[in-house]
Amino acid sequence: MQQRPYTLLEFTRHIKNVLNREIGDEYWVIAEIGDLKLHGSGHCYMELLEKREQHITSKIRATIWSSTYQNLAPWFKNETGEELRNGLKILVAVRVNFHEVYGMSLNVTKIDPSFTLGERAKKRKEVLERLTAENLLNRNRELQIALVPSRVAVISSSQAAGFEDFMNQLHGNRYGYHFQVQLFQAVLQGDRAISSISEAMREIQQFSSNFDVIVWIRGGGSQLDLDTFDSYELGSIIARSELPVITGIGHQRDETIADIVAHTRMKTPTAAAEFLIKTILTFEENIVRGYDRIESLARSNINIAQIRTDKLFGRLELLSTRIVERQQSIVGQIENRLKYSFKEQFNKAIHHLNLIESNIDKHNPELIFKKGYTYSTVDGSPVDKIEGPLEGKELVTLGQKKVIYSRISKTQKRNGG
Repeated sequence: MQQRPYTLLEFTRHIKNVLNREIGDEYWVIAEIGDLKLHGSGHCYMELLEKREQHITSKIRATIWSSTYQNLAPWFKNETGEELRNGLKILVAVRVNFHEVYGMSLNVTKIDPSFTLGERAKKRKEVLERLTAENLLNRNRELQIALVPSRVAVISSSQAAGFEDFMNQLHGNRYGYHFQVQLFQAVLQGDRAISSISEAMREIQQFSSNFDVIVWIRGGGSQLDLDTFDSYELGSIIARSELPVITGIGHQRDETIADIVAHTRMKTPTAAAEFLIKTILTFEENIVRGYDRIESLARSNINIAQIRTDKLFGRLELLSTRIVERQQSIVGQIENRLKYSFKEQFNKAIHHLNLIESNIDKHNPELIFKKGYTYSTVDGSPVDKIEGPLEGKELVTLGQKKVIYSRISKTQKRNGG
């Protein structure tokens, strides 16, 4: 016998009764939020999804009634730092609800923040492990930042308050340093943030020789917006950058993946600008200290050289004095020796002259003549010295008082002569 057909209302009520009877308790369900919308009445409507490799394998409508949402949403944000949003993975307590017109949906009654925190930490851990495995974690930090990083590429929005703060701090620096800043517009929050920032980074890399450093600036925002900076995509593009990346994305407490991978993490855009200013200031101070050290060293070397020169001049003066004294002593000795030698030679000469004089006196003809002797010559030569005959020659005889001239008539040899 054929069963009586149900009207649609009867059948949907039957489904409702079966569900209420069979699934009447509260269940804890893990799911991802999709298509979240807030109604003017205060109710929160969403879809709960499950995915496998980005493909939706299950989907159901869910509602958080206004009375529950008003307490649940602020409490969840306070516990996790997150707002309920699309893409967030949550653990919620639900009750099955079937409506004859709107079909089946889930009523969310509770939410476990520890699960969301755990999922977030798990995802972050996986990204860090992947970056570490690919040797990217410290790559950008190992780049040498320019001594004078004055050519700055900025990724931000021209409308962002953080960008304005950055520019005011940079160009209003009290040292008068000049910076060349070029802005590369990007969306830094929401679903388009990753692709927008990645595109800006690729554009900068095409002109990397024109810049010294890249600065990421976010002009404030919610904790939810920071999840963008925990992505592998942005961590990887920072790590592979040819230029040092400085993050100043405006959060005080948490450190994102982008901060970890970047060359330098600053808490705010203003702090990022101050970092660049202080880097140049440090370089200038090092230059000044270097000049001071060179000047001090030069003065020290001059003083040392002066001291050594003074000592050398002193030694030379002492040595020259000693040399002069020694030469004077030698000269004195030589002078004394010369005086003694001269005196000795003079005395010897005098003695020799005396002897000569005495000898001369002995042979003085006057003395001979006084004794009665005479001296005879022929043609000016002593008679005894003339060889040959003398007869007929004139003989000159010298006496003491007379000279006698005579002619030789005859000569005769003496015995023994």
